[in-house]
Amino acid sequence: MMRAVPTQTSSPVSDVRPTIAAPLSTLVPRMPRLFGLTLGLLTACGEPAAPPAAPPAEPERPAVVAPPLPPSASPEAPAEDEPAPAVLAGDVYWIGDETRAAFLPIDPLPQPDVEVMGQIELHHAHRILRMIDEVPAPSTLVVVDERTPLCEARVTRARRLHTLFVGEGSRGEDEPPNDPRTYLALEFEGCEEGSVGISGVALADVRVRSLRRDALLEHAPAALVEAVRHVDDGMWGGESLRGDAFRMLDLPAHGVTIVVGTGAWVLREGVVLSGAEPVTLIEAGPLVLFELQTPSEGWLGSLADFAPRYVPGECEVTDDSGTSMNVRAGPRGNATVVTSVPAGTRITANDMSGSWFHLATSPPGWAHQRGLRCDPLQPVAN
Repeated sequence: MMRAVPTQTSSPVSDVRPTIAAPLSTLVPRMPRLFGLTLGLLTACGEPAAPPAAPPAEPERPAVVAPPLPPSASPEAPAEDEPAPAVLAGDVYWIGDETRAAFLPIDPLPQPDVEVMGQIELHHAHRILRMIDEVPAPSTLVVVDERTPLCEARVTRARRLHTLFVGEGSRGEDEPPNDPRTYLALEFEGCEEGSVGISGVALADVRVRSLRRDALLEHAPAALVEAVRHVDDGMWGGESLRGDAFRMLDLPAHGVTIVVGTGAWVLREGVVLSGAEPVTLIEAGPLVLFELQTPSEGWLGSLADFAPRYVPGECEVTDDSGTSMNVRAGPRGNATVVTSVPAGTRITANDMSGSWFHLATSPPGWAHQRGLRCDPLQPVAN
């Protein structure tokens, strides 16, 4: 839950920038869901490029009938070098009692030399806010909620905000403000429901899909079921699912597949990626966003939040039984054999489960460590 706490200051922001309306003195969240987006492809917002100068007037000439334009040509077509607006996404909060705003993470900007304007609680962590500047606002914002139709809101104001974490560190002691992050806050009107806002994309280009197992129609093939069983079996203390109970959603444009059993898993090239459990998929132009079940229901993440669990390492097949080493669909001895590898072969391992290594064979699969000599796999840093 977010709890806005106004910060006492000796000089309000309006004293520093008298031409700007009163600052955000209180931030009162009405919706705890969908928070924590970390997007690597966001760009800072600034002044739009000036339109090209009009060409000089030409002297009058005799009238000439121009030939018709081909069907593909259009005098209204925009210049090819005109940059497309950045697609940004973030969470929606109430500002006071009457105004809502979407807080969109953008590229970091330096801390401004102004007074703190307020405080907001993000993921059980408090952040103090400083206004960097006011910038031209996009005309509209798409507001998303999985329970209601998509809605297009009118943006009324845009400000860039610098934030710092304040509070206790891992040792339970107060730390000085740290972890700077920058947001573009877009105030808007309309769209009473919804807790995530997306800027820079048309409403028609946003698609929301549930990742609940009963909402997916496509059955997961046996190879993908085997790939997730070592993490899915026994999840939440329940019994293992039958193979035909697993469902899937393939996203070939992004190189990943989502397999849903007891939990939901994001896979790339047969490897389960680390990351929280996704329950809703939001596709917005080039962005792939997820509503996450864990670590807290309703948090928002992106495809960039899912990564391999281990740094790949090298293995050598040492099986001296006289036959090739079996590579199986899953990390257990009764899993289907998908291929075999002769002794002496060097191959990359990119995941592990207990005493089994996942190998980049063709097709990929799992092999027991007794037939391998592998460098230790190091976990990927968070």
